[in-house]
Amino acid sequence: MPSMNLADLTSRKMAGKKNWIKKGASAHPGLFSKKAEKAGETTREYAQEKKHAGGKLGKEANFAINAMGAGKKRAHKLYDNPKSSPSD
Repeated sequence: MPSMNLADLTSRKMAGKKNWIKKGASAHPGLFSKKAEKAGETTREYAQEKKHAGGKLGKEANFAINAMGAGKKRAHKLYDNPKSSPSD
C-alpha cells in the first residue's frame, strides 16, 4: 500500500462525519421537549432520566444530552503545566 499523506488521512477520517447532525436529528423537531413537558420535567431532567431506556426513546435522550453539551466551553485550562503552555 502506498504511503498516505496528511490530507489523505484527514479526508478518510472525516468522510463519514460530514452530516452527522442530520442522522441524529428527529424528523419532528420539538417532540422530545413536548414529551418532557408532558412528564412535568425540563428537557435536561427528562433526558437524564431516560438515557438508559431502550429503543428510540433512549437514543433521543442520548442525542438531547449530547446536543445540550455541544456548545459548552471547557471549564478547565487546556495547558495546566506552565512548561507545556504555548509561549506568548
